[in-house]
Amino acid sequence: MDERILLNNLFQVILSNGFPRLRICTTAGIESLESSETWTGSPILRVLVLDVRTPLAYEKLRSVCPNLRHFKSHSLSLSLSLSNYSGRNKRLFMEIMQLKQWESEKKFMLENCSFFDTDKSSASFNNERPSQYFCKTNMPVILGRILPEKDPYCFASFRIQIKIPPEYPFKVPEAIILDPIYHPHVQKNGEHCCCWGFNEERWQPAIMLVDFIMGVIKVIDNPDLEYHCNKELADEYRNNYEKFYKKALQCTLNKGRPRY
Repeated sequence: MDERILLNNLFQVILSNGFPRLRICTTAGIESLESSETWTGSPILRVLVLDVRTPLAYEKLRSVCPNLRHFKSHSLSLSLSLSNYSGRNKRLFMEIMQLKQWESEKKFMLENCSFFDTDKSSASFNNERPSQYFCKTNMPVILGRILPEKDPYCFASFRIQIKIPPEYPFKVPEAIILDPIYHPHVQKNGEHCCCWGFNEERWQPAIMLVDFIMGVIKVIDNPDLEYHCNKELADEYRNNYEKFYKKALQCTLNKGRPRY
C-alpha cells in the first residue's frame, strides 16, 4: 500500500478519536498533511506537531480538535504576504522569514513571534503557552531556541526571548535566555551584560537578526572571561574547568530542551 495512503489512514484514525486518550501527537518525516472532510474530531488532543502546508488544513484541525492548545508546524504556514508590510515592518517580516528558513541549519528554531497573529503562528512544541512570554510592550517579541555547537551546550537547545525595539534596526535588540544554563556570561535571570557582543557602539543598521542570534550562540560556545557576568562561574571556569564542565553538562542535560 502507498505510504501516503497509510499516513492518511493513520491521521483519519487519530483525528476521528480513534485514540480517545491521546493528548500529544508528534510526527517526523511527514511531507505535508492536507485537510480531510472525513475527520470527525479528537476532543482530548492538546498538542500536535506535524507539517501543515495550507491554511485550510490548519483551520480544519482547529475545528475538529477544539482543545488543541499547542500547535507547531514544521513550516511557518501563515497566509501572509510581503505586500502587507512596508518600511521597517517589511524588513522585520523578511528577517523573521529568514529565521524560519534557518531552522534547516540547526542553529535556531523559531517558535513564535508577536509580530504576527499569535493564533496563527507556530506554537511551542511542549506543554507551555508561548503567549505567557509576550509581556505588555510595544516591542515585537520573538520566541525560539538556540542550538549551541560546542560541548557541553551542544547536547540541548535553550529557549531565548528577543525583543525588537521600536528604533530597530538602528538600535540593538534585547535578548534573554529563558532556560537555566550554567555559563559565566549569563546571569541568573538569563540576561547578558554586554548585549551578546553587540553593544550600542558596535551595532549597525546593516546587522540582521540572524547575525544577532549568531552572536548569542558565539558567546555561549566561546566564553570570554574578560567580559563575564557571573564572577563565581568565571573563576570556576578559569581555575577548575573540570568541575565547571561537570556542572554545566549536568545542567544542560537536566534543564535543556530537545534539539528538534
